[in-house]
Amino acid sequence: MIKLTLPDVVRVHTDTGSHIEPPCEDDWDEPTKLAWNAAVVAHDTGLRIRVSETDRGTYCVNVGSHGLSDQPYHRAWCCLADISTGAEAMREMLKETDHG
Repeated sequence: MIKLTLPDVVRVHTDTGSHIEPPCEDDWDEPTKLAWNAAVVAHDTGLRIRVSETDRGTYCVNVGSHGLSDQPYHRAWCCLADISTGAEAMREMLKETDHG
């Protein structure tokens, strides 16, 4: 199993929204794109995320001590989206609890 190195990313805020630097490039291979996506989710959520590629070409996505193993690329990508959505929902719930 090969642990993917997550790149350094930053969210740049502008008057019209925000974007990630560096952007994801179309010509990157799947492991590089997945590592980039994991870095974005880790940056935005503050969670410790690890992604590994198996010798079968599948991926493991871990958050803390929990994770999914042996996922094809698209499922690993969706797993990261789910992690991001869950973290955002938790932030919103905590805001309501703090102010409610």
